[in-house]
Amino acid sequence: MPLNRIVIVGGGCAGWLAAAALVRSIERGKGSVTVVDLGGEDDSLGVALPAETLLPASLEWIATLGLSAQLLINAHGSFTLGNALSDWGGVGTVFQASGDVGAPLGSVAFHQLARRACGDGAPPNFANYALAALCAQSQRFAPPEPTDRSVMSSLAYGISVNTAALRDGLRQDAMSRGVEPLEGLTLTVALGDDQLIDHVTLDGATVEGDFFIDCTGAQGRLISLFSTESFTGWEHPTPVLQYGTSLRPAHEMPQLYAHTATHPAGWQRFTPLNGAVAETYVTDIEDKSTTSAALRPLITGRRLAPWQGNCVALGGSAQVIDPVAQCQLHLMLAAVGRLVGLLPTDRACLAEANEYNRQTAEEQIRAHDVALAHYVLNQRHGERFWDAARALAVPKQLAHKIALYAACGRIAQYDEELYSEQDWITAFDALGLRANGYDAQANAFSVAAVEAHFAKIRNVMLSAVAALPRYGDFLGGLGR
Repeated sequence: MPLNRIVIVGGGCAGWLAAAALVRSIERGKGSVTVVDLGGEDDSLGVALPAETLLPASLEWIATLGLSAQLLINAHGSFTLGNALSDWGGVGTVFQASGDVGAPLGSVAFHQLARRACGDGAPPNFANYALAALCAQSQRFAPPEPTDRSVMSSLAYGISVNTAALRDGLRQDAMSRGVEPLEGLTLTVALGDDQLIDHVTLDGATVEGDFFIDCTGAQGRLISLFSTESFTGWEHPTPVLQYGTSLRPAHEMPQLYAHTATHPAGWQRFTPLNGAVAETYVTDIEDKSTTSAALRPLITGRRLAPWQGNCVALGGSAQVIDPVAQCQLHLMLAAVGRLVGLLPTDRACLAEANEYNRQTAEEQIRAHDVALAHYVLNQRHGERFWDAARALAVPKQLAHKIALYAACGRIAQYDEELYSEQDWITAFDALGLRANGYDAQANAFSVAAVEAHFAKIRNVMLSAVAALPRYGDFLGGLGR
């Protein structure tokens, strides 16, 4: 039986993103997409945040799904080149840059050369050799051209957006392509004789469908019907926390990076948007801070099999990751892309569901690894919260990744990684993890040769940055 009618339950950012992408994959006139909007707070991506950041890899999914980057710009979007981490690694503020850092010498990676050159001394500041960091520091920016063969090709960037504005833009885009919106408060779900969803009822009106998508957040209003397994916590969780958010107007030019700083019982992040700054404040449940943000429990976890029968859970219905990883929107985009590639042609879709669940489980675990690494590698000592965070149990694969890098500066990469190899190197450096050894091939170069190579890289990058427009001028050129 063809799956011509797709019903998405949940009208938040996740639901409308799924609708905007899926309607593009359906041959015109051969099917329909309906979004059932139940109202309420938008926690459809996981943790309800006023701002979301698309990682550089997220922009590839935007293009793959046929969505317009202009949607992001219109959502008060501001370009971002990385994250300034304060007091995580014990050395003040360190810039975790997007994209490449330095350049190899022969076949030897930059970070291996840096370890060779510093000997037993302090390693060089990676931000001095990262184009993204230099651009952020000088407030200059322009995206590299696709055919750019210069040093600019090493620049990677993301975009931070106002979550509510993005949801509204996606809704408008999806409806312009024929997606039908329905609104209501009371939802019931009916299973057929085959134990698949036959239809849902919204405020007494029947909404029939062939394939259903659950974007109702962690409660999983649809997917929970298929399994006795509820939304489950992580086997190796991040600390038990509570969080608050705020969004305040800002009239100054936004910075080209977010700022994530620790405090004695947690951390807080400031995410610049065009015309606003979003704050996320995360703290120990015993913290008595007087932050103005109203606090609520931060409950993370995942659904072990997000595709069951003719229903798939997306976004927060599938997983909630500690927001320190900044990956909610990326995971949603990746999930929709995976679903489009595996979208079945009939209700007997066990093979597609099994493959989707396999890939999704790997991706969930790898994203959780990123979050957990921030806590277990912290270098704040003598504080109850952070001392306990360093003592957290670590899953075997993450423990191996950390140990391998500490031993020789190499990165163990697994399937469906959230971070690239370079991302992990930059993150480990920002979190204060240093390699004890380095690639023996680096010994083929003298320390003087390595230092000359570094000086050349920096000079080339500084020249490239000086030629870029001021960020304000670039934004003005976008018609703002």
